[in-house]
Amino acid sequence: MINMAKTINDLRQGKYQKIIAHMRSAKTCSLEDQVALIGAHCFLGQMEQAFELWRVHETSLHGDNRIYAQFFLGIALTRISKFKKARVFLKANLLEAVSPSALSFAYQGAGFYSYFQGNFKQAIGWSQKALHQSLKAKENYIEFLAMDLLGHTVVQTGRRFEGLRLMKEANRLALLNGNNNFSAAFNNAQLIYEAEIGLRAPTIMTELQEALNHPKLADSYTHSNLILELSRQMTLRGQFEKAKTLLNFEASAIYSFGNKRQEMMLQLRLAEISYHQGEFHLMNHLLQSAKKTVDRLADKAFEIRLLGLWLKIPQDISMSSGGPEKERLLAISKEHSSLINRQILFRQGLATDPKTPIGEDPIHDLFCLAKTYPELAQEKCLTLGHLGIYRHVAGLFPGNEFLKVMDNGESFIAGSKEEIYHIKVSLSLQQLKLLQGLTYTNATKEYLIETVWGYAYDPLRHDSLIHNAIGKLRKILGPVASWIVTTDTGWLWNKKIQLLIDLPEFSSPQTSAKEGRDNENYSTFFPDDLNFRQLKALKTAPQDSGWSVGAYKKSFSISTMTAFRDLTHLHQKGLVIRTGKGRACRYLLRKEAQL
Repeated sequence: MINMAKTINDLRQGKYQKIIAHMRSAKTCSLEDQVALIGAHCFLGQMEQAFELWRVHETSLHGDNRIYAQFFLGIALTRISKFKKARVFLKANLLEAVSPSALSFAYQGAGFYSYFQGNFKQAIGWSQKALHQSLKAKENYIEFLAMDLLGHTVVQTGRRFEGLRLMKEANRLALLNGNNNFSAAFNNAQLIYEAEIGLRAPTIMTELQEALNHPKLADSYTHSNLILELSRQMTLRGQFEKAKTLLNFEASAIYSFGNKRQEMMLQLRLAEISYHQGEFHLMNHLLQSAKKTVDRLADKAFEIRLLGLWLKIPQDISMSSGGPEKERLLAISKEHSSLINRQILFRQGLATDPKTPIGEDPIHDLFCLAKTYPELAQEKCLTLGHLGIYRHVAGLFPGNEFLKVMDNGESFIAGSKEEIYHIKVSLSLQQLKLLQGLTYTNATKEYLIETVWGYAYDPLRHDSLIHNAIGKLRKILGPVASWIVTTDTGWLWNKKIQLLIDLPEFSSPQTSAKEGRDNENYSTFFPDDLNFRQLKALKTAPQDSGWSVGAYKKSFSISTMTAFRDLTHLHQKGLVIRTGKGRACRYLLRKEAQL
């Protein structure tokens, strides 16, 4: 016979496969061993085997053994959204439990069930009772489970850093108990929460990827949760098509596991991506499918998310005025709303400010900033890499494809349906003029040469010039180079793409077509490859002292090396005269180069 203490100890340490292997080789097994085997099958998602064992031994199990078995079955059923069946087992535990150990299991089961239903206040109460009874019974297993559940629930109610602290403590207790599986699951859950609220934005994607690739990650439930959050991070960063591909690849695993909550989350994630891509019909289809999965009595937290997304669909597509959905959303949000949901309702003008402290949720802070300081919010989007919400903070319609020049031509942001790119490449004034010229309906070679360069068009002299300029421009545009369309008479900017260029107040000297024909060498003084800093420096250079590297660096908030390169380039082009050496070096403007 297998030693009872050994089998139960293996269960507490998460060694589920070891239990199953041992039980298969054992000639006889005790009822306690059968309870451990039921628990092992439940945690591995093998519900058929777990229920068959229960049917065989149900009448034989009494007292604490029965409580433990019903706990494992109730928890497993709750995880896969079989709430009606789960209630039978968990309610029986509350009625039958007597000893402190049994009570700790019963209360923990009730708390877990309440959490999954979105009843966070009830979940806190049950988990605190479970923690109290576990300490009384010295039941370390339930102690770290109750601590983790309490941490999860506290996070959902808004006290995020307190909840994360409780989850860290649960992880410590799990390690002390020798349960590496739960410890890894706790770590990953904490990582997902930190990602959700925007902590460590520069590194969080890498951390999620490392967690997914960890050799000891054997829990399919945790694996799918990590995938779902990684896809959300990709969406947040504007990588819409990559996120969709990742979700479609994971979909078969999620559906095979049978966890309805993950199935709903999968559909909501895909619906969110469809929204950003402007595919509202597909979004409507996904939400209709998710709606059929929702248990309106049990999945209120998920129904809130679903209804919130539904209200974003244009009314002519959703075939609804939005009134019933909004009323339902507000009704259930009063009792079952998490902090994230309350924040979203506040931003939509449907709820009062949840008063989240500045810095606790960087993503919420960014959305709030966009309401009062949209330009600052756009800069913040680029700094954090949250390109997926750039259209929102910039006031652009979801799915609209656009190219916007930023930082006086030092970079640009290009939003396609597949991805949003922030490309840090300088565009010269001539290249910006060329972009604008391409938007003209009849942008022939002749038109572009006369408008952009100011020359009278001569095929022999100018065809190679404009071909090279278009080639360079396409190279800079990189992933969206195809937005410049080749035509029979030249090139055109794709009319479906919104081009947003704010030219600075200064511009290079203009020449008429005749002047250009008479003297095309004026570009010796005003080359096309000058950047906006250099053009502004020519306009604002101090008349007597000229530019020093230090003054240039301070004026344009750039590095010393960039300032040196800019001024050296102006000197090489003959636009400034260099005098002095070392710190006394100055770049004086030539009279011919004054703007």
